[in-house]
Amino acid sequence: MYRSRFLFKFAILVAEWLKSEKMINVIYAEELDKPNYEEVIDHIFRLTKQMGNVRNLAVDGSNPELIVSLKRKIDENSKWSYIQEKVQYCTKKT
Repeated sequence: MYRSRFLFKFAILVAEWLKSEKMINVIYAEELDKPNYEEVIDHIFRLTKQMGNVRNLAVDGSNPELIVSLKRKIDENSKWSYIQEKVQYCTKKT
């Protein structure tokens, strides 16, 4: 478990794609003031359970430790090399 804290504020946003209206609807937004990693991971995990039918999670790449921990928590492949390969593959497709 990581005991470190974020040096800055951390934002969490939940949105849904409204296909018929071709727009994004923000369902939830919160700013956490310098939280620790466990708080962030637990908060995101609780939100995914509460919201249900979560199909995608997006995280910026500035905190690889958070990404790896979150992947472990949701039972996905958490090897950093695998994650980087997937990002590179998706980047090439656009």
